[in-house]
Amino acid sequence: MKTAFLDRDGTINVRAASHAYVRTWEEFVYLPGAEEAIRRLKTDGWRVIVITNQRGIARGLIRQTDVDAIHARICSDLGVDRVYVCPHDVGACTCRKPSTEFFLRARNDFPDIDFREAVVIGDADDDKEAAQAIGCASVRVGPPPLPSLLDAVRGIVDPTGTWRAWAGAVAISIASVSDDILRQAAEIVLDAQVVLCAGNGGSSAIASHATQAIAKPDYQAGGGRAAVTITDNIPTLTAHANDGGWVDALVEIARPWIDTVPKCSLLAISSSGKSENVVRLAKLVRERGLSVIAFTGFDGGPLRDLATVSIHVDSTDYEVVEPAHDALLHRVQYHLRLLARAQR
Repeated sequence: MKTAFLDRDGTINVRAASHAYVRTWEEFVYLPGAEEAIRRLKTDGWRVIVITNQRGIARGLIRQTDVDAIHARICSDLGVDRVYVCPHDVGACTCRKPSTEFFLRARNDFPDIDFREAVVIGDADDDKEAAQAIGCASVRVGPPPLPSLLDAVRGIVDPTGTWRAWAGAVAISIASVSDDILRQAAEIVLDAQVVLCAGNGGSSAIASHATQAIAKPDYQAGGGRAAVTITDNIPTLTAHANDGGWVDALVEIARPWIDTVPKCSLLAISSSGKSENVVRLAKLVRERGLSVIAFTGFDGGPLRDLATVSIHVDSTDYEVVEPAHDALLHRVQYHLRLLARAQR
């Protein structure tokens, strides 16, 4: 049977203030759409199980009987099948998420649970880590640009809802970036003699796109700048990686450009902002007094701190960050086109 494992605070109901706890049913406030989301899951034939950490019980700040009363109400009102509660403090038990203990207990209590057909929905890293440990899909929810519980459920129950939730998250992430920042990035490109573009994986593909966008920003005329994607030269890349290690390969490829071109800038792309080879390259560029345009996501990592201009997408989902980066690159190209035309 299809099973949805839901977190509680921040997923179903409004979190209490920092260092506080939801103590009674009167303090329990459903997040917008949460009740509809659970009812839609039940209507679609899903089993709904809530797994929640409530260390306020161990700390004497909330009573077990009050927590049980809240959960009894959720079960009776919405048809939630079971609630598992960890009442312990951090490090005092084996059942607190991201432990998989309650997930395994649920499968023991409901033998028809198949983790391959289940989903974990929550607002914290603990939920995602537990899902990964049991081989289960997961959805991160929260304030925008993250989807709400209802958004997530729409995507599960209605496949077209997945598209709408994803597209909305990408659009919100793009709109959160100041257009002035994108213009500043274009100004750095326009002032450079050579722009080095670098990234890993999908970000490397975006770096290749950046090279084209910089070299030919105008579809009808010139105005481009010299640009090189240093990860595109596979023989040179693999030679440096083989001889000196992957983390220094980008630095070694870029070093001749940085040493000989006075106005050499770097366009660095890393969704996490923590790709060590990209970060090392950005450090070298900044040490030489040159400019770094950084495209990042998640918390931005060290790359965001190294940036002359930071184009940061506020999302922790690679499937949102990477398409947002590509779209924002188009906007940088737009500004570059206008600036180049103004100079002619």
